[in-house]
Amino acid sequence: MPNWFCGRLTLRSDDTEKMKELEMFVKMNTDDDGHVENECKVGDNFSNKYCPLDWTGIPDDVGTIQDDGTRWDFNTACNQWGSKWGIGRIITLDFDEVEGLRMRYNSAWSMPITMFGKIADKGYEVTSYGHCVDFYQYFDSDLGTETEEIVSEVEESSTEEEVEEVAVEEVQVDSESEEVQAEEENSEEIAEAEAEVIEDVDAIEEEDSELFAEIQQTLAEAAVAELDE
Repeated sequence: MPNWFCGRLTLRSDDTEKMKELEMFVKMNTDDDGHVENECKVGDNFSNKYCPLDWTGIPDDVGTIQDDGTRWDFNTACNQWGSKWGIGRIITLDFDEVEGLRMRYNSAWSMPITMFGKIADKGYEVTSYGHCVDFYQYFDSDLGTETEEIVSEVEESSTEEEVEEVAVEEVQVDSESEEVQAEEENSEEIAEAEAEVIEDVDAIEEEDSELFAEIQQTLAEAAVAELDE
């Protein structure tokens, strides 16, 4: 089982007859609701119709005969289509009078660029784009082909220096976290100590006030005694 390349394709021509042929292909390979009933079979139909494999100079014992009567060989297909199945399967298929044939398709591992180039040589305008596991591909019969790698956010090829920098940053963060935690613990201890001091002060003030009241009472009694004398 391959990793599927998921692509979109438009195929058109300024030749009226070619456009009618494209429209007929769509009608022949979709049901009344425009659905593709057998995705792989329709993919084979497209590949073999618009870019049949050329067996010139290839020994007769090379390849196998498929259920639809066509001949297929892995290496021959890869060389002439750019993918072992060409269009592996067609997901959606329709026709537009301006854009021509339009489809969503799958192919094995990559876009069948060689196939599209050969179809373009027959007088068609071909445009396709899509993606596989780790790259995008774009093909335009007028502009050419472009492949762009999908780069992950974290590069696997980090240098030792970068790894060390990250490690140092992590240590600094851990140290800062420990300092913050220590400060919080100290502040809690200080708050508890302050609360204890306040309680002690309040207790002392209460005792002092009682003693002051006793002294005042004793002095008052002494003064009364002197008056009585």
